[in-house]
Order: sequence, then C-alpha cells, then structure tokens
Amino acid sequence: MSDSKSPKRVLVVTYNFPPVGGAGVQRVTKFVKYLPQFGWDATVLTTENPSVPVYDESLLADVPPQTVVVKARTLEPGYALKRFVSASNAEPNQVTRSVSEGGRSMTSDGNSPSLTLRVRFMAAAKRALRGAANLLLQPDPQVLWNSRAIEAGLRILGQRTHDAIFVTAPPFSSLLIGAELARRTGLPLVLDYRDEWSISNSYLENKRLGWLSRTWQQHQQSLCVRAASALVATTRHSAESLQEVARASECRPLVTHIYNGFDTADFHDGTSPLP
Repeated sequence: MSDSKSPKRVLVVTYNFPPVGGAGVQRVTKFVKYLPQFGWDATVLTTENPSVPVYDESLLADVPPQTVVVKARTLEPGYALKRFVSASNAEPNQVTRSVSEGGRSMTSDGNSPSLTLRVRFMAAAKRALRGAANLLLQPDPQVLWNSRAIEAGLRILGQRTHDAIFVTAPPFSSLLIGAELARRTGLPLVLDYRDEWSISNSYLENKRLGWLSRTWQQHQQSLCVRAASALVATTRHSAESLQEVARASECRPLVTHIYNGFDTADFHDGTSPLP
C-alpha cells in the first residue's frame, strides 16, 4: 500500500472512554469505531483512574482492535469522596434547632448539642473545601488530569506521526489539553462540544455561580477556540452559538455540527423490521 493510501492517524483526547459507561462516552466511542471507514485510525488518550460513577465493559467491543489506547493518571480523588464534598450541606431544621427537654439541652431530633456542633463543623468544612475547589479547579475538577495528559500527549505525538488532534468535552478542561498540544506541535485541532460550555456553566455539572469563575472560563474557552481549526457541535443551534463564541474570540475556525444518532449494530437481533 502506498503512503497516499495509508490511513491517517488522529489523537483522540477524551476523559471518558470504555470501560467507562454512561451517556457521555457513547459519542466518542462511536467516532473511534467508525473512523477507520473514513481512512482514519485513532490513538486514544484517556484517564487511567477516572473519577466516575458508571462502568460498562460491553462498550469495549466497539473499540477497533488497531486502536492504540494510552492512559494517564488523574490526580482527582475517587468519585465517592468527590461526591461527598460536592453534596448539599443544607442542614435540616431539626438538627439546628435546640429545645429544652427535662432541663437537658437536646436538639429536636434527640441529638446532643455536642453532636449538633460536630454536624455544623462538618458542614462548614465541606462548604469551605467545596468553595476552594470551585475557585481553584477551573474549569472543572478534571483539570487535575491535565498536566499528566499533556505530558502523555506530547510523548505520543513525538513517538508516532499524527495528522490531527480531536478533543471531546465535557469535561471542558480537556479542551485546554488539546489547545496546549496543538500549540506545541502545530497539528490541526478539532474540538467536539457535546454540550455548550456556557450552558454547562449555568445549569449542568460544571455549574459556577461566581463572576470570577465565569470570567476566567470565558478566557479559557477563547484560548481553546483560537487554537482550533474546527469546532463541532451536536445541533445546528449549538453550532450557531459556537459561531458567536468564535467571533467574540476574534477567530474563524470551521464550525459544523454532527447530530447524536444511533448505531444500527447495537440493535441487530436477527429479527425483521416492522412493515
């Protein structure tokens, strides 16, 4: 086979990849599965110890055998601890309201004042820890993967020729990995937005309420968009929003959309379709 007909190779940077399960992993897994049909092979850079709640070993069947998967460790805590810290700290009234019962001070649920004090202390500690994490870990806690992912990505790109870098988000910190790799190597960068960064900031798992966080993340997104050759959204409306982001960032990457769909191979059970 001549070089002109040899498959091109793309570095796919994704925090979530099989055996991680859940909705967010489906899109990139199917991209990797079907890219060879379009003349592209993939090297996947993903997490060795992802802080996630769901695993699905069956998704590994969708990864082509020629796919090279490289894993880098994240410095995040385990998912259980992360969830504990991020949980709501609202205290029920019965814990915070004391009543007098038989001359002995008790809370309304029968707890002693010392227990109530411990509950208050733990709640305050969690609020402080969560506040510090929200302020420092921008744009999301998964940014703790970035340093090792960038190191691994540069090693991959130095050892083997690649033609492009593809990054999917959220987590949006992964886009920063792609921007740095593109800056260091000069390779074209494609950013795949499964969700819009601004919507995630307002409503979803990346929610940030402070103006400082929002301002800093706008800067981070502009940095990523300016480094990109192309932006991919999941809907036409989201693509239009990305066009606005690009204009605000004073750059002109190609902006398009690829809808989420379904893989007919996942539904083949040997039965005939309904008439």
